[in-house]
Amino acid sequence: MQDDNTEAGRILHKLGDRLRAGFVKKHPARHLDTARTAIREQYAREQEIKRNQPAPVPPPSQANVKKRKGPKL
Repeated sequence: MQDDNTEAGRILHKLGDRLRAGFVKKHPARHLDTARTAIREQYAREQEIKRNQPAPVPPPSQANVKKRKGPKL
């Protein structure tokens, strides 16, 4: 009896996968809208992280490094 339930569950799971795949083929716009929404949300999160990071300090130029050297002894 247990084997029958697991076999039936596996068959139903496979059927569900096939139905979802068929729906995506028949209605690609809905699938694309979902993907676009996810990409927009991810982009917004990344931009928010970039805005909240402190600005990087530029490395000193070579001219400034020479000026900073102490007096020669």
